[in-house]
Amino acid sequence: MLRLQQKNIFDVRDPPKFNVFSFTVSLSGLSCASATSRTSRPLFPPGPHRQRPSTPMPTSARNKRILKLAKGYRGKGKNCIRIARRRVEKGLQYQYRDRKTRKRDFRRLWIQQLNAGAREHGLKYSHFICGLHQSNIELDRKVLADLAANEPYSFKGVVDIARKSYEETLLAGAPATTTTTEDDDEAQEATA
Repeated sequence: MLRLQQKNIFDVRDPPKFNVFSFTVSLSGLSCASATSRTSRPLFPPGPHRQRPSTPMPTSARNKRILKLAKGYRGKGKNCIRIARRRVEKGLQYQYRDRKTRKRDFRRLWIQQLNAGAREHGLKYSHFICGLHQSNIELDRKVLADLAANEPYSFKGVVDIARKSYEETLLAGAPATTTTTEDDDEAQEATA
């Protein structure tokens, strides 16, 4: 026999769920909770935007991976997972940043080596690079720095070509692509 029972929510023995009145349907002695209880359905149903991975990585595997990356760190940073996680994340940030700065540092080093090599043959770095561009020599700074360090005679030949091309652009009256310094301005005034 189907019976509907009305319960008062202010009853101390039965705390309220959501509605002012909660109904319970009992059918031949068996009772089931009404659809108003919160536990009967999830608050946010699973959908394509809220799906979890089918095989999540176990915590032990995640921790193992982090501790493997933290190998060699000092103190608790190598074996305490909470500290190791922070240190590893910071280390990865440094790694990302320094991949960029390494490129800058090597370019600065090659420019210094080229400047030293070009000045040994009586030419400034900026004039040397300008002469290379004018003579369509497309060697990059890495290769030129290696030539300056390991093949001085080959580098002298490249410097001579660059000097000749740079002087031709100055004699032709075309403005040089490099900026002039105060020393160059004084030298031009003295010759004029």
